[in-house]
Amino acid sequence: MPAYQFYRLSPGGEAAAPVQMMLFGDEAAMRRALGGQFPTGCDVWQDGRFVGQFHAASPHRTAIEADGQ
Repeated sequence: MPAYQFYRLSPGGEAAAPVQMMLFGDEAAMRRALGGQFPTGCDVWQDGRFVGQFHAASPHRTAIEADGQ
């Protein structure tokens, strides 16, 4: 089982220690990244390989969405 590192994204750009998890693969890592533990988003790495940058959907409606409904 590979080890994945989750680097929390912050609005101010502060660097935080990564959260490391042992997961079955990239799909499990993506689900974890979008699962709510990282509300401001995160970069996901598996050793030296960049898996992706993930942002959960915003629970707030934008002005454009509000005007359309």
